[in-house]
Amino acid sequence: MITTEVVARVSGSPDEVAQMFLDVEGWPRLFPATVRAVRLVERDWPRTVVDVAHRVGRVRNILTTVSPREVLLEEWKPRYRARFRYRFEAEGHHTRLVLTGEIYLERWAAFLESLLASYARRQMRKYVIEPIQYAVRYGRTRPRRARSATSSAAGPSVA
Repeated sequence: MITTEVVARVSGSPDEVAQMFLDVEGWPRLFPATVRAVRLVERDWPRTVVDVAHRVGRVRNILTTVSPREVLLEEWKPRYRARFRYRFEAEGHHTRLVLTGEIYLERWAAFLESLLASYARRQMRKYVIEPIQYAVRYGRTRPRRARSATSSAAGPSVA
């Protein structure tokens, strides 16, 4: 298991940032590099189940709202399963976003765990933290980049 954490400061209140994240229908706009579409499967407070069309294919995500400022996300992908804890903490007029990941690699890749922790942290920052910071800072999400015919759809994503 890889356990890693990313902490970032986001301009905006914890409630605003948490609500932006919990708007699962808006994920394709919030996370355009990794999320193509979202289909709501079930919403039964405090649990929300969604099917996410990632660049690696369809992935089931289960979000559990632990509190208004803490969310647990579980996902299963072909190469790993993961549990991410999002904490939205007040820090003056900003939010301290703490993203903790527990990533369980498939058996064949388990020997790589010690090498992949820093990679996982970079992916979490690039594909989760930075899009949230951008959306809050500029009041909008990043436009989806056009994909060339030669671009690869493989590779892990975190959102």
